[in-house]
Amino acid sequence: ELKKNFDAILLAGGACASRDLPVPGRELKGVHFAMEYLTQSNRRCEGDKIAAEQEISARGRHVVIIGGGDTGADCLGTANRQGAKSVHQLEIMPRPPEQRAANNPWPEYPYIYRVASAHEEGVERVYSVSTKRFLGDEQGRVRALELVKIELVREHGRAIINEIPGSHFTLPCDLALLAIGFEGVE
Repeated sequence: ELKKNFDAILLAGGACASRDLPVPGRELKGVHFAMEYLTQSNRRCEGDKIAAEQEISARGRHVVIIGGGDTGADCLGTANRQGAKSVHQLEIMPRPPEQRAANNPWPEYPYIYRVASAHEEGVERVYSVSTKRFLGDEQGRVRALELVKIELVREHGRAIINEIPGSHFTLPCDLALLAIGFEGVE
């Protein structure tokens, strides 16, 4: 019927196969893909019952969102509304400029600093950092992230990420959300 009544059919299911972060401690409880968290939160809002052992909630937790894009912003808004104790959003890239740079001309997508409405609700945005590992407690639950400050340099037209020596630090975290993009369709 669709072929008979239309000239074209577009299937736009999205690319929801989440990109993972293969670092030590990734298997700890409390480290989740952003879409696991967001989908469950939507279902809870619609009245679905979530089993206690499967519940992912930010209430009273130190939340760290790894990834600075739209999915990360959705996570931070949800975490704030759930009553997170603190929310940090990490970005491996440096903070973008306020205005379009000369090497980013139209019609390229403008690489500029953006503030989503979710950011206005409260978050600490941390730029130029890379996650080294998730640190766990005795029960196998994430308790902190070990991070390192990085610098982005250009070599032969390629972006190279260099760790800044002596810049390792930890950030309290009992809920980590991976919002670092998608690899393709499920």
